Amino acid sequence: MKQEIERKWLLKGFPKEEEPLVSYFIKQTYLVADDYEVRLRSAWPKGGYSSYIISPYKLTIKGPGTISRKEVEFELSEAQYFEAMRFVEPGRIPIVKNYKKYLYVDHTIEISQVDFEWYYAEVEFDTEEEAKAYQFPWPDLIIKEITEDPEYQMKNYWKRKNSL
Repeated sequence: MKQEIERKWLLKGFPKEEEPLVSYFIKQTYLVADDYEVRLRSAWPKGGYSSYIISPYKLTIKGPGTISRKEVEFELSEAQYFEAMRFVEPGRIPIVKNYKKYLYVDHTIEISQVDFEWYYAEVEFDTEEEAKAYQFPWPDLIIKEITEDPEYQMKNYWKRKNSL
């Protein structure tokens, strides 16, 4: 289990001048979306599964919190992923993300376009002090910081999307 420390920003879009390291489409849904969350995710690179470096299927468990929270993640086989998906209630709509990962100086910046409607970025850090001191490299893209705003946690967005 690791301590995930990250900040998040609502953005106007992807940076136009930067080339992403990787670009994926992601589909994610939740088995539990309360204080603790249990998320199932599948991902595929825009070049197709043959260009995927790691397992495209993951199970993630996250504890409560905003800037800092406990997280554990497991890679799943395709069979394990589809077996776990049987626990998702019928009719639940997954979140679809157009996901891009950028390297800027010494930080990885993950930017997602959620359901082809809105964009957010997240950056992970080793300490909360490092996180609080960080300056996002493309300030002209920022609408607002959403690190502490539960409305923008994906589990809460998923619950609203599915009217739970």
